[in-house]
Amino acid sequence: MFVLRNFIYLFLFFISSCSGDTETVKPDINQEPQKEVNEVQALKTDNARLPEVLFNDIQKIKEGSTSTIISDKIVSYINATPENASIYVSIYLFDHSPIIEALIDASEREVKLFIMTDESDRSSNLATLSKFKSLEGEIEVVGITNDASSIAINHNKFILLSEVEVEGTENIENIIFQTSQNFHSKGQKKLQDAIIISNPGLYDAYVENWNTMKTFANSGMENYEYTEYINTEAEVKVSFYPKRKNGQTYGEDSVIEILDQITDPAGTTIKIAMSDWSDSRSYIIDHLLILLEAGADIQIITKSGKGPEVMQGLKKLQDHGAFVKVFNLDNTGPAQINIHTKIMLIDGILDGMRTKFVMTGTQNFTLNALWNNNETSLFLMNEDLIEEYESFLNELKELPGIVL
Repeated sequence: MFVLRNFIYLFLFFISSCSGDTETVKPDINQEPQKEVNEVQALKTDNARLPEVLFNDIQKIKEGSTSTIISDKIVSYINATPENASIYVSIYLFDHSPIIEALIDASEREVKLFIMTDESDRSSNLATLSKFKSLEGEIEVVGITNDASSIAINHNKFILLSEVEVEGTENIENIIFQTSQNFHSKGQKKLQDAIIISNPGLYDAYVENWNTMKTFANSGMENYEYTEYINTEAEVKVSFYPKRKNGQTYGEDSVIEILDQITDPAGTTIKIAMSDWSDSRSYIIDHLLILLEAGADIQIITKSGKGPEVMQGLKKLQDHGAFVKVFNLDNTGPAQINIHTKIMLIDGILDGMRTKFVMTGTQNFTLNALWNNNETSLFLMNEDLIEEYESFLNELKELPGIVL
């Protein structure tokens, strides 16, 4: 009883000592409520000015660190897609968790997903494909097994968004996000570019290509037919590869077709920033050398590890007056810098007319990219966008390279 009585006394003392001192905790109405993971996060107005060109941070890449400029922008656009919007993806390498999670969140808020990845032995996307196939929302998942050749792949790198929300203004529709960067963490350590455009005709062309690729997802990619879409008002053109027709390759090399249109080499500048360049397309260098000797200004930026014919050709171009910068990928020598862009900028006289454009996208200078892979080349003729690419290329020229 003594113990119980003492307990009661203590309890009564506690109650009396607390009376009058207790406060009702009220919620802070000024505190911003925490967002749900899958709530739409509208784009800030300053981050939604289209068209927009993006490049990974050159200084960070030079230092060997990571640049998330492009991948962060992709996530922000996915997060801004509202309910019932559609997102189409076509990508080669896909294991970047922030993008995967953003797409899963989008699915949970009833955004329609159309996910397409490469399913060859070279890409290892099976885990990502399985993750998306397990979702319950409105989603279509397509793995591409490109059988146009034994080493053919879906090398595309684009995302399409039917609509995104923007703070304080109207939503943006029909968005194309074309990049050289895979949805892959290692891609953030390379020099990359991206272009974001809003255009209904271009958007529809990309969606149509996505659906065409789906038709040949498991077999028959050799019967894919090369297509182009041109919108002169928007100053864009897109080419969807492989360059095939009636079950076989056809026509001339697309780059050679462009170079052959140059009618005044002395008044023309050609700038190339290319990731991969195989000996199988070393003949592009032969055409560049002819133009160089006719007075063209040739500037080439690439990386080491090329075949002997390409390296010898680049040395020959340099010896004849072209600017050639080759970044080092070896363990010794200058800083290791990996370039992954596929850029060609031409400012000159083509078919007798002053012409200026940038070609970007996913196509490397390899025959497999030309005749067999699923690839995209996007041509931009907007002067402001071209100036941004010129500034980027000029900065790349200042980076250290190897001696040929």
